[in-house]
Parts: sequence; C-alpha cells; structure tokens
Amino acid sequence: MLRLGLILTVLLLWAQEERTVGVPTPARPLLARLSGRVIESRTGEALAGVRIQIGSKGAYSDDKGTFVLPYEGEDTLTAFLIGYRPLKVAVRGAKEGLILRLEPVEAELEEVPIVAEASRESEAGLFLERMRSLEIGEYYSQELVMKRSTDFYVPNVLRRLPGVSLLSGRYISIRGMGERYNAFAFWAAYPAWLTYDASFGEIEQLITTLLGRVEVRKFWTPELLGHFGGGMVDFQLPTTGGNGLQIAFTSEVNIGGIGRAYPLFRGPVKEPLPSDFPPPAVVIASENQGKPTAENFAYGRQFRRYTVPDSLRTGLPGGLITLAYDKRSETWRFSLRGAYSRRYLSSSIQFQDGNFLEENGKWRFEPVLTTEGKQPLYHYSQGGGASFSVGWQPNPAHNLNAEGFFIANTPQRIAQEKALYINPAIDSVRHVQSYYTNFLLQRSYMGILRTSWRYSLPSGWQISTQLGWIAQHHQIPQTGAMNYVRYPNSSQIAYEQELYGESEIYAQVLTSRTQANQFYAHPFIEKRWGTTQRWVQLRLGAWASLEEQRHRSRQLGFMSDTAGGAPNVLPPSVYAHDNIRDVYNPAHIRPGGWYLIERTGDYHRHRGLTQTVAGYGWLRIGWNNRWESMIGVRYEEWRRQLFHIPIALPERETLFARLQDAHLLPIFLTKYQLSEQQSLRFGANMTLIRPPLPTQVPLPYFDYVWAFYWVGVPNLPTGRSYNADLRYEWLRSKDKLIALGLFYKQLYRLPEVYLVPASFNLTYTYSTRERRRGEVLGVELELREVLWEQENHRLWGYLNLTLSESAMEKKPWRKLGQLEGRLQGHAPIVGNAGLLYSLRGWEIAFFANYTSAQIWAIGFDPYIYPHVIEEQRWLIESQVSYRIHERWEIRLAIWDLLNMPYRRTQRLGNANSFQPDRDNLSIWERWAYRGYLTIRYLLQS
Repeated sequence: MLRLGLILTVLLLWAQEERTVGVPTPARPLLARLSGRVIESRTGEALAGVRIQIGSKGAYSDDKGTFVLPYEGEDTLTAFLIGYRPLKVAVRGAKEGLILRLEPVEAELEEVPIVAEASRESEAGLFLERMRSLEIGEYYSQELVMKRSTDFYVPNVLRRLPGVSLLSGRYISIRGMGERYNAFAFWAAYPAWLTYDASFGEIEQLITTLLGRVEVRKFWTPELLGHFGGGMVDFQLPTTGGNGLQIAFTSEVNIGGIGRAYPLFRGPVKEPLPSDFPPPAVVIASENQGKPTAENFAYGRQFRRYTVPDSLRTGLPGGLITLAYDKRSETWRFSLRGAYSRRYLSSSIQFQDGNFLEENGKWRFEPVLTTEGKQPLYHYSQGGGASFSVGWQPNPAHNLNAEGFFIANTPQRIAQEKALYINPAIDSVRHVQSYYTNFLLQRSYMGILRTSWRYSLPSGWQISTQLGWIAQHHQIPQTGAMNYVRYPNSSQIAYEQELYGESEIYAQVLTSRTQANQFYAHPFIEKRWGTTQRWVQLRLGAWASLEEQRHRSRQLGFMSDTAGGAPNVLPPSVYAHDNIRDVYNPAHIRPGGWYLIERTGDYHRHRGLTQTVAGYGWLRIGWNNRWESMIGVRYEEWRRQLFHIPIALPERETLFARLQDAHLLPIFLTKYQLSEQQSLRFGANMTLIRPPLPTQVPLPYFDYVWAFYWVGVPNLPTGRSYNADLRYEWLRSKDKLIALGLFYKQLYRLPEVYLVPASFNLTYTYSTRERRRGEVLGVELELREVLWEQENHRLWGYLNLTLSESAMEKKPWRKLGQLEGRLQGHAPIVGNAGLLYSLRGWEIAFFANYTSAQIWAIGFDPYIYPHVIEEQRWLIESQVSYRIHERWEIRLAIWDLLNMPYRRTQRLGNANSFQPDRDNLSIWERWAYRGYLTIRYLLQS
C-alpha cells in the first residue's frame, strides 16, 4: 500500500501540473472496495494515469493500469484519459478484478466533450495522436475518406497530405522526390515492385474505403525495413467505430466519355500467349504457289486480335458502391469493408515527334510527325475488393488480431491517333496521313493477410508476433499498336510501309505476367519502466522475409506484306536486338505472308528470389513530461538471385546475377515539448535505396505503347541515404495548427534510369546506372486555421507547401531554380490548399494541388543529351455536400476545374526554358471534366 500511495501521489501531482483534472479524494482503506485494471481496447496495453471516479471518490491507475477505490453504494464509475472515450459503468456492489477497456480518442482537446458523430471522433483522435507522437508523419482518417466523394481513390487522398503530390496520373512524389526514393507499404510490409520504374502500379485504381486511414511517414524508425530514402506511404485497415452498416454510392460522370463507344478486348485470359505461337526458331510466314499456308491464317488471326477490338460498349456514368459493417462485443470486434467500381473515362492527347540532330556540337530538334487535332483516348476499368479486421481479447493478457485485404482491377486504354508527316521519298510537299491505333489491357490482383498476437506478462514484458503474406499478380494479356496510312492522292487506308525512309514493324505486341509472393515474420518484445513523468521503454525485435518474383513476357513484332510472292523463312539473325535494323533489310522481305519478329530478351523472362533478415532494438526515454527521445539501430542483410526463364525448350533456367549486401542503420529522434501545444522535433538516421528488380513491361507514354526495351544492369548495389529533420509544431486544435520543418538528404550510389543515346531515333532503350551521389535540401510549411466562425457558420482553410532543391554530385543551394544538374524524379515545389465553409447541413469546399516540373528520364550525357521533362501542373476541385437527414447525405463534386493537361517535353542541354526550335514540342494528355454524385446512407443498429 505504501508503494501504491507513492504512485498515486506522483500521479496526482502530475495531473495538477498539467491542469487536466481536479484534485481527487484520497482512497481510504475499507473492507468494501473496487479494484481492477485499465487497458487499451485495441492493443490490450495497460494504461497509466487514467482518472477513475465513483461518487466523490477518485484515483489514478498506476504504471500497470491497476487501481483501487472504496465502495460506498450503487453508483456510476467513470474512467477518463485524454485521447480516449470517457467510460461509464454502473456498479451495484463491491467487486475486484474489474477490466475497463478504453477506446481511442473521440474528444476535442479543450473541454473533452463527447462527440456524437463517430466520424468526428477519428479526426480528433488523429490530431491528439499527432500531438503525443514522437515520429514525424501525416495521417488521413477514415472520416475524410467517407466524407469527400472524390477521395474514394487513393491518388486524390494523397493530394491532400502535406508534401505529397501525384505525377502523371500515378507516380507519387513525397517532399518532391519520385517513387524510386520512396516506398509503399501495407501495415509497414512492403509489396514487391512489379514494374521496372519502382512504381506501385495499382495506385491509380486503389479504392480508399477498403483501407481506412492512410499514413505518410517522413522519418524512418528501426521496426521498419530500411528500403527507402525519402518517405513511405503506409496503408492501414479501418478499425471498428461502433455497431452498424454504412452504404455509399458514388457516380463518376466523365463528360467526354458518356455515350461514346468503348472498344473491349476480351482474351486471352489464362495464358499471355495463345498456344499456336511457336518458339522463335520455328517462326515461319510463307506462301505456297500463290496461296497462303495455314500458318499465314493463324498469324493473321492473332494479328487482327492484337490490333482490332472484339466488340464495343457504350460509355455510362461510372459507379462506386461501398459497404462498411462493424460489430463489437466485450471480447470480440469485427470490421468488414467491400467495394465495387466501374469507370468510363476519356482524355485527349496531342504530340509532335521528330529527330534530334547534332550540328557543330549542339543538338536541335527537327519535327517530322504532328498530330492532327486532339485525339480521343478511352479508359475503361472495373474492379473491386474487400477487407476485414477481426480482434479477440479473451482476457487482459492476450490480444489476437487477423486482418486481410484483397483487390482486383481490369483497366484498359485504347487510342486512335491521327497524324501528318512529310516523307520526301513519297512527296516533299504534301503530307502523308497516319493512323496509329494502340491499346493496353491489364489485370492485377493483390491479396494481403496478416495475423498478430500480443501477450502481456505479469512482470510487465510484452511479447508480440506478426506473420504476413502478400500475393501479387500483374498480367498484360493484350497490348499492341499498328500504323495505318493514307498516302497523297489516295482514298485507301493501308498498312504503313514507309516512315521517314525506312520500313517498320507494323504491330508491336507485348504480353506479360508478373507474380510475386512474399512471406514475412516480425517478432518483438518490449517493456516500459518508470512513471508518467520519467520512463524508459525498450524494444528488441527481428524480421525475416522471403520474396519470389516471376516475370514472363514476350515481345513480338508483326510484319505484314500484301503483295504476294515466294516463301520466306526469317534467319535467326533477325531475332537479335543488336540486328534490329537488319529486320528491315529488303533482302529479308518476301511478299505473301505475315512475318512474326521476335523481340524477347533476358529481362522479359526472369525469376528473382530475395531474402531479408534483420534484427533491431530501440530505447525510448521520457522525462519531465517535456523531453522524449529514441535511439535505435537495425542490422539488415539482403540477398537476391536472378534466374533467366527460357522461352522454349531446349533452353533451361540459368542463374545470371547474384546480389548480397548488409547494412547497419542507426537512428536518433528527440522531441521537446515547449508548452502544452508547441513542440520541437529533431531526427537523424540512415536509410537504404534498393535497386529495382529489372522488369520489362510496356510503358504507356500518353498515346503510345512504346516498344521500349530494358537492358538494365542487374548488379547495381544498394544505395544509401543520410537524413536529417528539424520540425516545429504548434497544435492548438485539429483545425488550428502551424508546422514548419527543414529536411536534408545526402544520397549515395542511387540507381538511375536513363535512355541509351542510340535509341532516340530508332527504338527507345532504357538502362540503369549508378549515380555516385546527390543531395536534397528543403523546407515544409503546414498551416490550418479557422478563418471565421459564428454560431452555425464556419470557414476554415489549410495550406501545405514544400520547397526543396536537389543536385547531382553538386551542392543543391548552388543550383536553386536551375534544371541543370537536378536529381532525376525531383519536383522542387509541391503544394496543396483547401478552403471549406460549413452551415448547418451544408459544406462547400475547394481544393488545389500544384507540382512543379521534374526530370522524368535522363539522356546518356546529362549536359548535352535530351531529357524527358514532366511539366508543372495544377489541379483544382470543388465539392458541395448536404446532409438531408442524420442518416442520408448527398454530395456533388467537380474534379479538375482548371483542366490543365499533363505535359512532357524533351529538352536539350538541361535548358531551363522551352524553345520550339530546339526542344521537342510537348506531348500532353488532357482529361475530360469529371463530375461526382455521392449518396450515403448510414444504418445504425
């Protein structure tokens, strides 16, 4: 009792100092008493400093969550702690061993009123979590996901978060840095990269309502894998908020896409290539005595299938339906989410193509092909998924959880572009009219399952284990492109035969299938010593994962000839990439058939096996309710083997690359509480930049499905990044805050994608190389403020701005505002802002996002060869919502009011300004205006 009295005295003095509650009445030793333990409902952790009150008697829970109170008759017992829902329990007799479970925050900071609307609770909870947290990060709550109709897809959610933007439809930028420096995760477990550029391909179609809150971590801590140098987007599943069912339907109306005919491609589905596609050694296209052979007809049918749609469908208003169901009891909690989506979207494209010519040591652009007006591009997709979360706590010591997520998508894109070009070999004055048809069909699946168990020992130690499995499948069953032309003085549309002086393969076809399976285990133990004023927490953990990734694709070229003639068998030499020009040699062309040209290389078909083993530990220390610090370290060993998968027998699978490295990753993080609402945070750590697994996929480049080749170097080492962050925060409420941060990153041995110089005027070829070093320096500003408030009227806004500069092997402050020498994938200005006005059941909102220009791909020589530049872009959106009834709500929104196109240009010499006589004209894509109508119904049990 003496120890308990001392603890209660310390806690009482702390509460008086913090001015959170009044002075409790000291507990007197009586025979009749109430005793028990206070725990966190989701994790089962003991909660210290909880105010327990019954009648006029009060006490605080100790560091193990236990409490003792005298019992003086029937009354209501209340438990209160800032950041948790106040709990009330009717007591009808003396009792020992009570278990009080507190649910995380449903309260504002000031007077801690209970908020009736559950969606408000999570927003306030995230605010208080951010206030108490040591880490540096941003959060987006489930409330906002359900509240804003255009936020049902992850890309629009990410645009709301400080320092985050979206580039070219799906490329994520955190603090202005592209995806090659960042990572995506589900509960901090990273899925595999299924594309060569290290992007997360499902991001465009990822439905937010299946995920719950979205977290952007801008600082690394040791329990995470160290595989990023910029930041991490962590998707987490929703937790139960109460009992009931929510149903929401959003209709996405694309003004330019409604009523249009959408081509559909239906197969093949099970296999990327049909069985009648032979291996390269026996590809024959011939003619027998003026009559095509059976092979000609077989190849002809495939040729048509890969260039002509099977059927048409009329574009309708898109729709997304979501269901959310929650149920909980004393020991169980259950959450289920489901969603189904169908989208009919359209955009327009325009471009100018040409050659880069060298004159007197300088490069200039000479256009040879220009689009004829703005051509339509149709996007159709359907998909859906489900997620669940189950928790079971049979007693205070044990807590078991199982969580799962599954999503499937089938997006496709079709374009038919018209262009004009001058071919002097045909007519030096009049234009040849070109018709370029291309399409891309994809199917992707992702499933994630995680189980966790947490056990609290009587000694205070807690043991936890997480086991997870991530399965991914990305398939491109059909993609292709073909050129048709109408020559001067001709009304016939024919296959393209001459394009600025040389023949070409008329149809490029690439089919691929990528699969990845990852298993991981993450056990750890931890314990906390001390009081609420001075405490130490230790965690020791381990990580082990095994990932297998298979990529099987085949790139083919169809060449047709309609003149008739003698049989021909293509020699093996034409299959080699090095002899690509020889394919067009007239000596190889014989009239009368369909020629199938093989373009499959090592990086089309490979298998990667990656193993990661790590151990980590960190120590967190807090004292005087003002200082909190973390010091930690992680040792991580990483191995990868790459195997070549043969196209056909008698080839066999062979090992062609082996990678292995290990790193020791330190971290230091500290927080100083200037006042109850103001704090300073500083952190320094080291992270890694893992090279992507080299994968060959078709790259949609606006209107084109380019015949890009990947000849990347497979044995690039792991890069590393040294990071420092300093952040000031003044958090007055969830709608009133200011945060100012400085960050600096020094990168070493970072992998870089570049264009092989000889490929500019032929077939674009990509490779990888190691950039020795680079630097990034920047500042972040986050503002939220209530601009005007009176009775039921409220106007508030936010502004998030990131300004940074980077340099390759130079100092960033010497390159301010200059494109020359900037890091690939870096946008120096990223900003987003919002203005929201509410009146009773109405809410009117405007949102804006801006991303400045960045280098998308680098030429062979960064000082003289062309760069592909992603131009600056604004996004502006408006939304109006009205709550008809406490259960019914309707919303209207218009996306992209400015309707500014995505632009890419090719520039020479790293020039900072665009000049038409020197640079390639912009290739751009402009989406049609989109409107959203959302109807939401809440059914509470």
